[in-house]
Amino acid sequence: MSYQFSSNLKVNIIAFLAEKRALGYSYQSGESILKQFDRFCIEHYPNANTVTPELGLAWSVRRKEEKGSSFEGRVCTVRELARYMIRCGIDAFVIPKGMGCGGSRFVPHIFTNEELICFFEKLDKMKFNAAAPIQHIVYPVLFRLLYSTGLRPSEAVKLSCQNVDLKKGVLFIEQSKGNKDRNVVLSDDMLELMRKYGAKPARSYL
Repeated sequence: MSYQFSSNLKVNIIAFLAEKRALGYSYQSGESILKQFDRFCIEHYPNANTVTPELGLAWSVRRKEEKGSSFEGRVCTVRELARYMIRCGIDAFVIPKGMGCGGSRFVPHIFTNEELICFFEKLDKMKFNAAAPIQHIVYPVLFRLLYSTGLRPSEAVKLSCQNVDLKKGVLFIEQSKGNKDRNVVLSDDMLELMRKYGAKPARSYL
């Protein structure tokens, strides 16, 4: 049974979600957070008709053992809801920046050529592991695919055979970020590797 928003903010929450979907976002994680927010409003602020300072600040209290990314997602989603309400002419409290979003930034590690060579050599030397019997076959291909195409890990893992054209060397990525499809062209080396991978009989993976 689908969730029914029931707080006094339900009309604005539903309209906000509709706007996000109209712009092409799936916004599934945002919807999940807004369900939590709706229940929070019902339990703690049942008379609130908008995002008040009291409500916004109470929602912005970090929960025990809550991960930083989860906390940021919770706060940022309600901040966006308040901004939407203001655009609609409704007085709403926008949770200040620095609470949730705008905290510590993730600093990516840029691999050197030597590190990349070492990484792929390690993958190629992986041995059979009974606990994960096909990882030594899958990982060398998977990580080269990520490196050569720029696919998101979830896109590569979810690839189905019907969306891999090994004749033309094209991958069809369905419903990715922004709820959009796209084609990704493989390099000659990657295409050859995937053709060899695809040609192996199923029993060779066991």
